[in-house]
Amino acid sequence: MRLARFLLSTLLCFSVFSSALFAQDTVSLNTIITKTANFMQGHPVEKVYLHFDKPYYAVGDTIWFKAYVTAGLHEPSLLSKIVYVDVYTNRDSLIESIKLPVINSTASGDITLQPLVYRQGNYHFRAYTNYMRNYDPDYFFNKNIAIGDLIENTVLTKIAFSGATQDQSKANAGIYYKDGNGVPYANKKVSWHVEVDYETVAKGKGTTDQNGFLPINISSKSGTALAAGTLFTVITNDKKSVTNTFSLRTATATPDVQFFPEG
Repeated sequence: MRLARFLLSTLLCFSVFSSALFAQDTVSLNTIITKTANFMQGHPVEKVYLHFDKPYYAVGDTIWFKAYVTAGLHEPSLLSKIVYVDVYTNRDSLIESIKLPVINSTASGDITLQPLVYRQGNYHFRAYTNYMRNYDPDYFFNKNIAIGDLIENTVLTKIAFSGATQDQSKANAGIYYKDGNGVPYANKKVSWHVEVDYETVAKGKGTTDQNGFLPINISSKSGTALAAGTLFTVITNDKKSVTNTFSLRTATATPDVQFFPEG
């Protein structure tokens, strides 16, 4: 790392010539520390951290994440306006790259795991800014995430929204759960929660009826608008849990909307 090399060179020089320096009383330890601190202040190291909505995914899911860009001592960075996120296979082949606008040192994004592109296996996620390319790649954000097979996520869903309030803080949702053969997931436990900017604003649980149908009444705390939120549901079947996500972007736009989930 360039910065590390600079600091190491400084310390080595100080060690070699310490006797002469102290004898001549021309350079003090405080001077070296001050110059090093001034160099770091003039050449801040920028870093990116990605926060994912969950630790594992299956083919067909949508990965939701938020990027935090910091500089120096983990302070919000004002150096970059774009953050880049690359996805690599376990053979280091780049399969997807996206760039996101940075607003107030953060950026939000999503990646849909399309069956034609992604398969079961481990994938490597890397995030960085153009400014960070001036330094060692060790400063880049790196994370490995396991992607499960599509067969592991065989819960098919259909959702309908209605009853949205004018302030967008409340809405009703109805979800049908079926397996790959169209058989309803009857009498299954489901837990759900709604996130807006990665903060949970509503949550609950219920049980599907004989038709695999579950009604959900969403009411956000503190009157938070739901339009920018995401509904997460977890249905338990034969001791296995499957997560589905639904964007609430259109839930509050019209009084009655039906669509299939994003993941």
